[in-house]
Amino acid sequence: MSINYGLLRRLRTTLYNLKRAYGGSFHVYTLIDSATNYSTGVKTATQAVTNIQRGIVLPVLLRKELVLTGALPSSGKTVSFGSYYDAGTKLFVIDAQDVPSTFTVDLDDWLVFDGKKFNFKSIEELDNGAGWLITGVAVEREVGILPHQDLFHDLILTSVLTEVLN
Repeated sequence: MSINYGLLRRLRTTLYNLKRAYGGSFHVYTLIDSATNYSTGVKTATQAVTNIQRGIVLPVLLRKELVLTGALPSSGKTVSFGSYYDAGTKLFVIDAQDVPSTFTVDLDDWLVFDGKKFNFKSIEELDNGAGWLITGVAVEREVGILPHQDLFHDLILTSVLTEVLN
């Protein structure tokens, strides 16, 4: 498969412009291991946290589909159509240049943006491995878990944290 370098350059330029206009930082969590102490009931989870300093965060535009038949316009009925934004769904774009080369994203992962936890609904890889397009759905009544928040300023890209869940 040959790489279209002109297309890749335009894609990188578009990602750069979107980062400037809609940039935001968020944390991607990957569950590595979890264990439960059955005598005490304490759950321990080991997670890998990747700090995305320059991600793109967009609202998701939902559209109502409208199909007109020949009888509807002639019947004199009014038709309403349009679109709206879903407040609990956001589109996250991660540039592959902003993460380590070993970074992978899976539907079992989640992210925290603006103190809210988002589960992944869908993941698409951009052309030529330029990044990922992630649709995230906010989890109601669950605050984003940010263990050791004061340490995030000192983290470079990826760190492993262990958290005790109650």
